[in-house]
Formats: sequence, C-alpha cells, structure tokens
Amino acid sequence: MGFMLREDGLVPHAVLENGDILFSPSTFISMIEMGHSCMVINEDNETLLQASGYGSPSNIITANNIFVRPSFVIVRVNADKSTRNAVTEYAKQNLLGLEYDILAGIFEPKAPKNVERTHCSHIIWYAYNHFGIDVDGSGGKIVTPYDLSISLVLPKKFSSGKCVSRHLGLYLSAYFE
Repeated sequence: MGFMLREDGLVPHAVLENGDILFSPSTFISMIEMGHSCMVINEDNETLLQASGYGSPSNIITANNIFVRPSFVIVRVNADKSTRNAVTEYAKQNLLGLEYDILAGIFEPKAPKNVERTHCSHIIWYAYNHFGIDVDGSGGKIVTPYDLSISLVLPKKFSSGKCVSRHLGLYLSAYFE
C-alpha cells in the first residue's frame, strides 16, 4: 500500500505497477462530464502517460496529478508483468507527443498502423492493442474511460473518494461493486 499527501490528509493508494490504468470521473470537457484515464509507464517514480486535451500533445505526468482529484480508481490489466512492461516500453517509445483528438477512431481506423492523433482512453487502448490485448469493453469505434472501465480484463485494484460524475461515476461504481 502506498500513501499520498492531500490537503485533507494522508490517503492510502495501491502500489502502482507498469501498465496500471488510473481513472478519474472528475474531468469535464466543455462542461460535459467525461472522466479521464492514464497509464503508469514508470512504477518506480509513479509517472503516467496521458493525452489530456486539445493543444497538449500526449505527455508524461506524475500520479499525484490524479491522486489530488476528488476520486480515482486504479485497475491492473489481467496480463503478466512482462507483458505489461512491454506495453509501457512501447508506449514510451511510440506514443508520446501525439496530437489530441477526442474523435480518434471515428473518422479514421481505430488502430492505424502509425497513430498520429489520440485521446486519453484511445492511447491506452492502442498501447495494449499493439500486444493483442483489447481493453475496450464495448468494442465500438471510439474508446472512452467508461469503455475501459467495463473491460473484463481490468479487475479493480483500488478506489478512493466518491464518484462525482453522474455518468462515468455511476458506471464505475456499478462495475466495481
């Protein structure tokens, strides 16, 4: 068990491993509750790969950027550690600096040979899909934080706080009960 310091005190969290996915339902795009997802790419210093929004290429942040949110969930893909390590190495080498596009996968193939545009859930799906692991629970043209949350290959490891989103939060709470 790890711990983080927030304004409201010391809060426990699961020990992160490479390839873990963090969800936070407390993200909005143009006043629409969307949620956010990112993937652990370095378990030792708790850094995450994310695609956060228009004007920001996919980049690396620290886990504290998620831990300070009102709520978050950590899931671990049902794959062996060596596979999850390979996914994170692939992501670090190939998926940084991509242009953000909320519509990635709708007007072009969901899994192009050379991805140029992505969003928070698509970048995670793309990394795992490269290794034959489909983490999209709906199988649709676009992958969302909700689609990741209903994937059968993503058992819950840890959650913190209340799900504040009326949409994603309800989905996450229903799935993880």
